[in-house]
Amino acid sequence: MNLQRYDVIRRIAGPRSFSQLVFVPILITLTVGTWIPELQSGSPFYAEWRSIAITALLVSWGFATGMGLLVNKILPKPTVPRFVAVVLVFFVTEAGRTVLVAAQAQTMGLDTDPNWPYRIVAGGLTGWALFGLAAYLANEAEQYRATLGRLIQTQALLAELVSATQSDLEVRRVQLLEQVRTAVTDSIRSVLSSGGSSAREVADDLVRVSEDVVRPLSHSLIPEREVNPVIREPSTPRISISAVLNYATYVQPFRPVAVTLFTVLMVAGAVIFLWPIEVLPAFIALLAWVFGFLGLMSWTVTPRLKTMRVPWRVITLTVAYLGSATVPGVFVMFATNTLKPEGWPYLIYIFLIAQIVLWPLAIISGVDQARADVIDKIRQSNQRLLWSRARLSSYLWGQQSTIAVALHKDVQGTLLAAAMKLKMSRDAGKTDAVAIDEIRAAVLDAAEFAVAPTDAVPLMEAVAAINSRWQGVFRVDVDDSTEAIARLDADSVCRRIVIDMLGEFVTNAVKHGQATSARVSMTLASDDVLLVQGVNNGRSLAATLGSGLGTRMLEAVSLDQGFENVPGGVRVWAEIPIV
Repeated sequence: MNLQRYDVIRRIAGPRSFSQLVFVPILITLTVGTWIPELQSGSPFYAEWRSIAITALLVSWGFATGMGLLVNKILPKPTVPRFVAVVLVFFVTEAGRTVLVAAQAQTMGLDTDPNWPYRIVAGGLTGWALFGLAAYLANEAEQYRATLGRLIQTQALLAELVSATQSDLEVRRVQLLEQVRTAVTDSIRSVLSSGGSSAREVADDLVRVSEDVVRPLSHSLIPEREVNPVIREPSTPRISISAVLNYATYVQPFRPVAVTLFTVLMVAGAVIFLWPIEVLPAFIALLAWVFGFLGLMSWTVTPRLKTMRVPWRVITLTVAYLGSATVPGVFVMFATNTLKPEGWPYLIYIFLIAQIVLWPLAIISGVDQARADVIDKIRQSNQRLLWSRARLSSYLWGQQSTIAVALHKDVQGTLLAAAMKLKMSRDAGKTDAVAIDEIRAAVLDAAEFAVAPTDAVPLMEAVAAINSRWQGVFRVDVDDSTEAIARLDADSVCRRIVIDMLGEFVTNAVKHGQATSARVSMTLASDDVLLVQGVNNGRSLAATLGSGLGTRMLEAVSLDQGFENVPGGVRVWAEIPIV
């Protein structure tokens, strides 16, 4: 189905299609129009016509409300069947009201020739036009409120996230370090304090602590995307009338095509069933006037509206809308033989109908633009949110990886070395008590390990260290990008991420792809985003390759990342926050 058509269906057949705001104002306005001719003619049956009109109003309102409840129950989603049901209810509501008015008038002898086809068609088309317009506006406003609510939620999430400053994260780091130290210390003390254990048993227990306690702890310190505060769902915000008027009075306040179509719908019944054929040329001229006048206003007035204050815009548009309705009003009064001095109430009624049609069309355009602006703000807020989350994850990565390295290298290494010493002491004939006492101090010192945050070395120094480590096996070359490298060297958090990324990139290139070289480039994708790309000359990646430590790191600390096979090798890239 055409997307634009579906958008119209969604807006006309949305959840607010049967709102009382759709039916009540329109039905009251049309009811007033029922007895205005009797008022201006001074008919002695004015009270009877008023009673007829009010009765028809109540019946049609009850029908619309009941059918709305039924359709909402059976067809709650804005699908094509619901759209058909909605427009059918709109048609029948107004057609039924006009038929009921004519039937009561005929029963009372007030109207001997009701012209039923005219009543049904003219009423139904008027219902389509006015109820459809009101439903479109109500559903569009609901969409705008929902979109505005999402903006408020993302902005609240961003504010909550940004409030997690580095000092807060430092407290978190200290707490994490204490938890890890406690877990390791308790495990080691339980091994060393178990009475009657032999040197072999202690050695085996130390190896077990190394593998079952220390190693999982070091791996668990690699952060996922965990900087993700939870924000309660906000209540749906109210729509600011001033904001809506601001948009409505300058975006697209004159809708010549739409207004011309509405004019056709509301007058077509009379043209077909009521007025003589001689009126047709005048009707075509009427449509030309509506289209031409509003088109001229759109061309000449719209560009100037944005420079005006909102109250002056409202006055300007109201007067312009009255001008557009003058010729149609005179035409309808002429065709209905009410073009008389005492016919001014009917002319005012036509002016009111024009305002009822033109202002909602202007507001719809304004709300459309307002929603588009809100969606753009949501996009910007989401980008800032992702940047802040990735930046804080980068900081956590640097802190937690330091602890993980200490666990992996210092604590685990000390435990394994102590286990080896115990076995060697036993082989040398030492008693179990002496052998255990010799390693006790070193093992307990390892359990009380201290970790001081360290700063990453400058990029080119890190690249030189990588090339020295892999000399004769693999080489990394960095493309010249003075500005990007200077920014990177000034940002210790981002620099650690890039250096760790390069280390993982080289290890995986050699291990999985048997590569021998790689070229790395760095560019500033924007003022606060660094794009890092590396291309090696290794074998293509297998489609079933799982994600390892490097992938987990990049998923946690980057705005976007990925890897792909390219001619002659593999490309890895990541967008990393930088300050």
